[in-house]
Amino acid sequence: MSPELRNAVKRRSEGVRNKGDTLVKKAHCFGKEDGVQVAVIVFRRCRYHTYSSSSQESWPPSIEEIKRAYPLPKCLQPQDVEEKSEVPDPIATQRHHGHTGAVETSEFNGVNRRKDWVEVGG
Repeated sequence: MSPELRNAVKRRSEGVRNKGDTLVKKAHCFGKEDGVQVAVIVFRRCRYHTYSSSSQESWPPSIEEIKRAYPLPKCLQPQDVEEKSEVPDPIATQRHHGHTGAVETSEFNGVNRRKDWVEVGG
């Protein structure tokens, strides 16, 4: 294997490892929220990597327990996530300009924020 190819493979492997570390850190932060329990399972190179925000034996639930839960669970597939991430910018911004003023709404992490201002000039 050429040194260039070896370096490319090494960089890719490091990138995947960094993404896994980031996923666990984000899961850990999310699990600190009140009323949130998080479980992450990653299977890579014939090895399972797991994270659980709870040390309870009943957490995480089995797939069968999740399927029997009510209210029904939200089960997402890759295509569900890919469709939602088609917006190139994580903050989707819409602007509507009227005669007397303008309204800008921004959406970030599902939270809408509204800003009103009056246009100057015209």
